[in-house]
Amino acid sequence: MAINCGPIFPIGPFACKSIEKLLWKSVKGGDDFIIFSGGMPRSSYGDKFTLTIMCGDRHEVLDLTSKVIDFFTISDVFNESEFDNPCALIILLEEELIALDLESESWLPFKYPYLEIPHASPITGFQYVVDVHKDMWKLLKTSCQEETSKEISENEWPIKGGKVIADNNVVNNILVTGHEDGSVKIWNATSTSLQHMYTFHTSQVFVTYEGDEEKDEPVEEWPPFRKIGTFDSNLDDPRFAIRSIVLNDISKTLIVGGAAGQVLVLQLLDLEGEKETIVTHVTIGDKWDSSLWCNPQPLIVKHGKRKYRKGFHVQCVVQLTPPAPITSLAFHAEWNLIAVGITHGFLLYDIVQKKSILSRYTLNILESGTVIANVSPKTKSLRRSFRESFRKLKITKSKSLKKERTESLSSDKQEEISLSSSKQSHMSDVINSVQCLYFAQSFIINNVITTPTLWIGTSSGCIYIYTITMPANDCRTSDAVTCQLGKEVQMKHQASVLGIRIVDHRGYPLPDPTDVQYQRSKPADLCGSHRVVICTEEQIKVFTLPSMKPFCKNKITLTEGYHISKVGFSSFPNKNDSKSCENCVLCLSRSNGISLYNIPELKKFISYNFCSSEDIEFLPKTAFLNNGLIVYLASLSEFEIVSLSTIFTTKAVCKIELPEGAREPFKPLDNIVLQMQNYESQNGIGSSEARSNFADITDPEIQNELNNIENEAEEARRSSIVSSRRLANNLPDITEDSRSRNTEMLNGDSRSSGDNILQQEQ
Repeated sequence: MAINCGPIFPIGPFACKSIEKLLWKSVKGGDDFIIFSGGMPRSSYGDKFTLTIMCGDRHEVLDLTSKVIDFFTISDVFNESEFDNPCALIILLEEELIALDLESESWLPFKYPYLEIPHASPITGFQYVVDVHKDMWKLLKTSCQEETSKEISENEWPIKGGKVIADNNVVNNILVTGHEDGSVKIWNATSTSLQHMYTFHTSQVFVTYEGDEEKDEPVEEWPPFRKIGTFDSNLDDPRFAIRSIVLNDISKTLIVGGAAGQVLVLQLLDLEGEKETIVTHVTIGDKWDSSLWCNPQPLIVKHGKRKYRKGFHVQCVVQLTPPAPITSLAFHAEWNLIAVGITHGFLLYDIVQKKSILSRYTLNILESGTVIANVSPKTKSLRRSFRESFRKLKITKSKSLKKERTESLSSDKQEEISLSSSKQSHMSDVINSVQCLYFAQSFIINNVITTPTLWIGTSSGCIYIYTITMPANDCRTSDAVTCQLGKEVQMKHQASVLGIRIVDHRGYPLPDPTDVQYQRSKPADLCGSHRVVICTEEQIKVFTLPSMKPFCKNKITLTEGYHISKVGFSSFPNKNDSKSCENCVLCLSRSNGISLYNIPELKKFISYNFCSSEDIEFLPKTAFLNNGLIVYLASLSEFEIVSLSTIFTTKAVCKIELPEGAREPFKPLDNIVLQMQNYESQNGIGSSEARSNFADITDPEIQNELNNIENEAEEARRSSIVSSRRLANNLPDITEDSRSRNTEMLNGDSRSSGDNILQQEQ
């Protein structure tokens, strides 16, 4: 191809990449568009995915994020015309879809109404929030408009599709995702398709490398390149990855925890500002030795003031030492306290005074400081299970041999010493990393006064219960918050603690105080005693507060043979009576799907496999909501929402209006069966030959349906023959039975109708 326009002809004569596709679109009263993929020099741009757009003197190369699959233009001319007049360019890549406005001056991309790219960077954590508070929703909408006003085309999306017919009075839902590059994105999840609203890059708060502030001057290239697309497979620093997310929509506070022990407290504000970032360094425990740490070093916060637009502002940054990944986060909006857990211990932090209240080292039960590393609890538990198996074999063997030899006092003493030393060495090898954190105000000291508490569950089945003393509201900024250990419980089976929740005497979980304040939930019932539900990988156990006496338990692994991978707590209101509801524990496993157990009796309701075998690898990234919804990452780029409640539905309510004649009329199976029967009667052949003759006009799925229909018809024909014979033989008995039944109904005999039977089965 040669174009007589100076330097706009394809690069040569040196080796270039092949041009995969080329479009030449004419424009009435203007320069034509020449669009092609590839064609760049192999030596300089062999690793890039490019698409070139030429229009007159303008020449631009799009530097795309992944391989180009196909592209086409959309014209605003619907009738046959001499000119093409393209108005939009649609580019399909391996990882995303890009739409450019060719009528805009800078060829800006359109705003996506659907087909967003949530996996631009791999998703490492998320939180789903239902019925977002109206104040936060308005701030997010305004921040979204200001963020995308300069980078997005003002024209409407060029592709016209279906029409949403859902009710406009729906609640607003958002999805908060944390990514591997340190970014936190907020999506509008009200409908079935995600719409991007806001992005905050936590990596901009930290120094990525030496001389980060000194940026190189851009180098002019020919042809001019423009980076476009959001997908990025490159990872600069794995320490930026977001591990835990907690969002409170009423206080508009977002807490994120990273892979290097960093915790950021963000506040959504409706104003611009400039301030310096407050940093708090906290060392977990006194036995930590930096010389034994073999993992990446902690991140360094940038010095100086930082400018903020309307949106999330950094209130403070907490850097933990050792810089291990955050395993658990908890936030109490009324007390303004956050709890942070890592593999080595936990921290209680005061957001108001920006200081640490309590930090404890819990790497192992005996608090041994010999191993300081980012170890995996699963590996240790596997090693521990092998040790326990061998110990049981040794103990069984010694007991069987004890009857054959003479017993002595010295042998008993030696066996007791060996067993105690074995137990001590076993306890020292147990990894006691923090797995769950929970704030609650309940009866922990006595049955009269409730006390603010913090519950910590570890991977070895150890539970720490701390009581918190809060100062008065007028002295909150001056007086310190104190915390002390109230109780410590060690589960005998030493399985990892996955969830803790306190319920009242009726089994209702204690509501969040902010939800009660804004009338989202009913106040907690303090008339009766409280109970705490503790869920581990192997069993669920209920204790009575404040005595911590066992109330009931369900040994799931022993009775049902599976391990729990994730737990949640949900309430299912009665569809006919809104005042009553059933509270359940939701247990997720790889082999048994989802199982529901009522509170507090822990009786099993139902077990259901809600995902396919291909989705099992994504099950660890699952969120349980308190209204019966389950949100899980079904693939790298899509979320699935499953509703266990009859009140909430998750189906898309929309329709597509097509012009007349745009699609062939659909032939139902009944019409196809009638056609096949007519074909048989006209040609005098069997059903098998008719199906073979119809193979060319029906799909395999329809053929399977035809086979099923024919089999059902044959079974119905046989059963009708048998029933007619029985009816002929027993006609007098049936007549008498029907008369007696009618007499009983007239005399007032109560019988269940079809609706009542369904209700009883449900």
